[in-house]
Amino acid sequence: MIKLANQDYRGEQFVTDGEKVSVVATTSSHKWSDLGEFVRAQDQVVREGLLGGELTTAWALLNLGETKAKLSFDGQRKVDGLTAYQLTYHSKKRDDLTIHLYFDPQTFQHIMTTYAITLASGLGGFSPSTSDQAGLTAAQSNTAGADVTQSSRQKQTRYTIEERFSDFKTGEGLTLPTKYVIQFTEELQNGTTDVYEWDLTGDEISNNKPLDPRNFQVK
Repeated sequence: MIKLANQDYRGEQFVTDGEKVSVVATTSSHKWSDLGEFVRAQDQVVREGLLGGELTTAWALLNLGETKAKLSFDGQRKVDGLTAYQLTYHSKKRDDLTIHLYFDPQTFQHIMTTYAITLASGLGGFSPSTSDQAGLTAAQSNTAGADVTQSSRQKQTRYTIEERFSDFKTGEGLTLPTKYVIQFTEELQNGTTDVYEWDLTGDEISNNKPLDPRNFQVK
């Protein structure tokens, strides 16, 4: 959950009991943000404990026996000029996202996850953003006489999420990142690109705190 003091956009709330995933509409118009729409369409990122990395107790790498997901080791890659180990995550139930996990080769701390998907016509129930809808209307009015290859290219949209984890600190027996940055990018059908970024810093690490069951209900 991310809470923001903003009347137009109050943040994000993703809720799961391990099976069902719910996304709360958090805009002033009672709709989902573009990130919220993405997670609704690709809810395995929450259900299988990927989104949030080690900051969720459902962390994917602690639950491989239950989810039956597979990991493949891809060798070393450069992340911000530094060497990191790259793993590819394959969900057993749904493997249409390209998911890479990156780890520091010295500490083996999880430092980044990337998710990417390119689709011809949106993410299932995913509704194109307002700017994309405008581009679709313009593109549709100019398709007469266009070749099939060009038309197909116009209809593709690419979505990516990049999560970065840093400033690891130890508290109450846990070593966790206190810096968490999410970047969500939409390369839209009208040729424009929208980038959204959330930059979060943790002040305190608490362990074994009781949780109200109502936390797992959509409000």
